[in-house]
Amino acid sequence: MGTRSEQRSADWMDRLGSLASAACVVHCVALAAVPTLLPAAGVVAAVGHAHEGFLMGASVVLALPALALGFQAHRSPLVVGTFATGLVLLVASQLAHDHGGPMGLALAVAGGLTLVGAHLANLRQRHVHGPTCAA
Repeated sequence: MGTRSEQRSADWMDRLGSLASAACVVHCVALAAVPTLLPAAGVVAAVGHAHEGFLMGASVVLALPALALGFQAHRSPLVVGTFATGLVLLVASQLAHDHGGPMGLALAVAGGLTLVGAHLANLRQRHVHGPTCAA
């Protein structure tokens, strides 16, 4: 990682990525719980599905550059594998969701939590190795 400004940009990307992934998890869990709690859930579910693509898209868009910037600094295959696992789980959740059943929810929550962990590990590894580390 080069300059201090690049370090701060990468930090913000991981923080925003963690937030987007966590929001995705909360959204998925809430969307599953709302129909059992509210009689007007049809309206809520329709709005919820519209936001689902946005949250997943934001998670992916923030994950890829954050991973690239982090990998330049720390070269950690574990962090790369964690990011890849989270992204695969999110894609699988969409495929499972299209076929119905609770598997889509489980995969989305697992994928979102995995991405949160990957962003936090990426952030930590960048700070451990720092801008002058040859990893």
